[in-house]
Amino acid sequence: MEKRFITVGKKADLQPGTGMSVELRDVGLALFNIDGTIYAMDNTCPHAGGPLGEGPVEGNLVACPWHGWKFDIQTGTCLKNPNESWRVPIFEVRETDGLIQVLLPDSEQDAITISLQSGEEEPTHGVASDCSPPTSPP
Repeated sequence: MEKRFITVGKKADLQPGTGMSVELRDVGLALFNIDGTIYAMDNTCPHAGGPLGEGPVEGNLVACPWHGWKFDIQTGTCLKNPNESWRVPIFEVRETDGLIQVLLPDSEQDAITISLQSGEEEPTHGVASDCSPPTSPP
């Protein structure tokens, strides 16, 4: 099956220096706008499962909103523990006519194709976070 890009949002909804969570059928994505360039990574913090797209953004780093673990948005590397097993998967992104499109692994492509062919709604999109630090962890 040929890989294809999936539209996950509009660039206009993601202001520079912010992040947002996007939930597709079988995968959660964290999208970030760093100086006008869009990046995508898995939305799940490997430490405790926090939603990275809702964390505060500082430069090219995002902090998990639950416990503050920081990740490089461009590489997925965990600053607290740069071991490969703690790296968050990142995804190729392109922009087309103001839309953010992400290239997902084959298994996710299949799930989304099945979802859309079965008549289910288009993937749902998260709300852009203001990326302010949480008042306290859960």
